[in-house]
Amino acid sequence: MSELSTLFAQYGVEIFLETTSLLLVLLDKDGTLISWNPAFDLRKQSHSEKMHLKNFLASSNEDLFDQFLATTLDQRIRTKGEL
Repeated sequence: MSELSTLFAQYGVEIFLETTSLLLVLLDKDGTLISWNPAFDLRKQSHSEKMHLKNFLASSNEDLFDQFLATTLDQRIRTKGEL
């Protein structure tokens, strides 16, 4: 069971993780991929060498990603947005 699956299982929503078409990832503090759901795995399989979420984003979204990550880490608040 992946770390993301374990986390979702704690809340009883692991079926959502397995069946959603949303791309869900668990990141380290620097944005390195730790775990991901099956929907993201389809994208990850074709780019197995990429280990940082930023590598999967359009360059126009990299600054926004950095803002999301900094807000989450520095202010310890939940952040969401479209990249």
